[in-house]
Amino acid sequence: MKDEWAENRLADFNLWAAGVGASARQEACLDTRLSDEPGARQVVIGLLVSLEAYIEQCKSNGKIPSSKSWYMHICPKLTLS
Repeated sequence: MKDEWAENRLADFNLWAAGVGASARQEACLDTRLSDEPGARQVVIGLLVSLEAYIEQCKSNGKIPSSKSWYMHICPKLTLS
């Protein structure tokens, strides 16, 4: 059970991404919907950047395997800047 923590969190993240339409078609994707809401967009970006830093820390500690940027297959159009 303890060893399944990362898999469970990934499933949680995937459910969140699907629920908010992060990878929906262009006009319905999260990035498009947040384009008129800069404050909300910055909050989402900040959370994703924090999550990425945590994942990188886990990878460097050897707790999860290395991979390309994890968010690119979830939010391919989202620019984290």
